[in-house]
Amino acid sequence: MRLINTSTLLLHEFSGRDIPLYAIFSHRWEDAEVTFDDLRGGKGPDRAGWRKITGCCSQAARDGWEYVWIDSCCIDRSSSAELSEAINSMFSWYKFAQVCYVYLSDVPSADEDHYSPNSHFCQSKWFRRGWTLQELLAPARVEFYSQDWVEFGTKSSLEDLITSITGITHLFNYEDACVAQKMSWAADRQTTREEDQAYCLMGLFGVNMTTLYGEGGTKAFIRLQEKIISKTDDDSIFAWSHQLGRGGLLAESPSFFAESGDVRRGPFDAARPPHYMTNKGLRMELILLPQQVPDSEPCFLAPLNCTREGSRRSFVALQISKSATAYAREGVFQTPEWEGKRMIPIVIFRGKKPLFGQRTVIFFRQELGQPPGSSTLETGPSRIVVPTLSLLECGFSPSQRSNMVDGCCWKQEDVDSPLTRKAVSAGEVAELFFTNEDFGIFALAIGLDENRIWIDVVQPLNQPQSLSMAAFPEISELLTGPRVDRISKWLPNGLSVSAAVRVAVNMGMLVYKVDVMVGSGHRLRWAEKRIVDSELRQRWKRTESLSETNLEKGGRQSRPRQVG
Repeated sequence: MRLINTSTLLLHEFSGRDIPLYAIFSHRWEDAEVTFDDLRGGKGPDRAGWRKITGCCSQAARDGWEYVWIDSCCIDRSSSAELSEAINSMFSWYKFAQVCYVYLSDVPSADEDHYSPNSHFCQSKWFRRGWTLQELLAPARVEFYSQDWVEFGTKSSLEDLITSITGITHLFNYEDACVAQKMSWAADRQTTREEDQAYCLMGLFGVNMTTLYGEGGTKAFIRLQEKIISKTDDDSIFAWSHQLGRGGLLAESPSFFAESGDVRRGPFDAARPPHYMTNKGLRMELILLPQQVPDSEPCFLAPLNCTREGSRRSFVALQISKSATAYAREGVFQTPEWEGKRMIPIVIFRGKKPLFGQRTVIFFRQELGQPPGSSTLETGPSRIVVPTLSLLECGFSPSQRSNMVDGCCWKQEDVDSPLTRKAVSAGEVAELFFTNEDFGIFALAIGLDENRIWIDVVQPLNQPQSLSMAAFPEISELLTGPRVDRISKWLPNGLSVSAAVRVAVNMGMLVYKVDVMVGSGHRLRWAEKRIVDSELRQRWKRTESLSETNLEKGGRQSRPRQVG
């Protein structure tokens, strides 16, 4: 462990029992921080962050501390091994510090009423960063300072205010909180590196794991939960709700626990065997309570050993159904076993605990999201953009014929601007009509199916109000046809319409851009070509015969001539 001497501002290295008493520093990383190389090479005073270093050391020296630890310059971040070791040790370093100085660089003065909800103190970004959570909870004594090093107060004197800002009710006894509560404290916090949303929580849960920058935030957070599961039977780790859940029991981000701050541990089936990870997925033995859900697949409630604060005789329960590839195994002397998937959201089970209930073994497979480094792809394009200037020049004007809620309708600022609307979700179809007084009408249909964007050109026989089944029966053909992102079709008047949809960037935003062209000619730009199986087989047969013939000719030509 490296420490800075508060008088000389030089680095010293200690280990084991030789580590002296020390203060520790907490801040938000900003531009031009003083690094390990800067401090060791004497370049610290040239950096903008030098004022933080001198301010912290001066305060520590005034309080009588000879050494202080500062993350920006006490870790050699050029060494991945040292960085990983430091991240795994950081919680304990903060925990065993004598005092933690919190420097709020975005709070200009300690004179204002910091109890006002709009005060600089309450609005400080320090309270919304991932790494500062452990820096708030781990040390017993925390002091808060403004940007000019004037003290606001301590974690103790400001306890109620800090609780109102962060929602943390266990500032001095975080160990008593269940997993879901702790996760909820991190739900709205941000980190620069997506993997750090998991790594910054390791110490809070008392686990260690290798840091693998590049694995992606989702995978890192899944690994964190697997580590937590291996050392605790706290069911509240499953008590999260989020619309992006993929059927597994583990959350993909701390944000999935945003509504879980009031979850508490409570015994529903106290004798239940422990859950654990297997190569089939997470294995649990659960008491299942059948639910009658009209027009839905068979669903079961599986109450967990946790409840919500203030809910008497009620338990948090998972909604579970058999997965599409489920297998079942039952026998007279055998516990029922099948593969299941989680349904969103969690619900509250209010009823008597069954005196006797057969448990079912269920395996939950965890599906991961997009690959690392694809945070933009995880959300996908947010809007559809359709340039219309070339169509207007051809006499085709756009129209919207369905009454849609705001946000789902097409909007256009002026004639030169493209039409825009929010992106379609899975199974949804966006419609847009183009009308020409001389040549009639055609419609664009844009949809999303299994994460594949598709487009079609539709020619209504009348003047429908929308592409609905009632107003436009051909929509059934459209929704069951091939999903393509390039298409051309003839209009009855001899003109052709070609449309292409692609992912593009517009005004710094990821969008679906739709290019539409109307033209005349004898060929379609994106003509649909189908290869019939029999035709394909004939082509292959001709190709094989030709290849064999060439081989025979080549063999005769290359055969060596006998001499003598």
